[in-house]
Amino acid sequence: MKGVDYLMTLYEMGKLSKQLSQARLDKWYIDFATWQFYFLLLCLVLPWLIWIHYARRHDAPRGVYFFGVLVALLTSFIDQAGVFYSLYIYPIKIFPFLDTFVTAYIGVVPVFYMFIYTYSQSWKQYLPALTVTAIFFSFVLEPLNVWIGVYIMMAWTYYYSTLVYLVVGLIAKVATDRLYLIK
Repeated sequence: MKGVDYLMTLYEMGKLSKQLSQARLDKWYIDFATWQFYFLLLCLVLPWLIWIHYARRHDAPRGVYFFGVLVALLTSFIDQAGVFYSLYIYPIKIFPFLDTFVTAYIGVVPVFYMFIYTYSQSWKQYLPALTVTAIFFSFVLEPLNVWIGVYIMMAWTYYYSTLVYLVVGLIAKVATDRLYLIK
């Protein structure tokens, strides 16, 4: 009997998931017509265009791409957890099938951190740059996202975000430096 209940629960969850997916897609069609959607799209693409332009003219340090991917992975996992636990929500999405803030964890944050990693040759340079960036993201960019209506904090604060940005930057630098044997 337990197996049947379990299968029924899975079936009901599947039906609810399908309804939720349709509702998200319907909302996405509406979002597609807003200026916020195109602002987010620009914020996703523009950092990479700037990085590509920069990388063509300069030699990127060893490990910078690994570093950027690691930052993107860490921020995406943390962001997914925050959405899952309803710490915050994103009313406007670039991709209807993702709950997370793709603009931040694929565009702005990794590219910005890659520039910091590129220009900070030592920990003495990296830590202040990372700290200023974390504070800037948390207390300037996040409030801007709240103000324009693409980010709603439910049980989250800008201080938590600062800590997350710092930890992600520290983990990514330690892992990259160790992997690439950078001192």
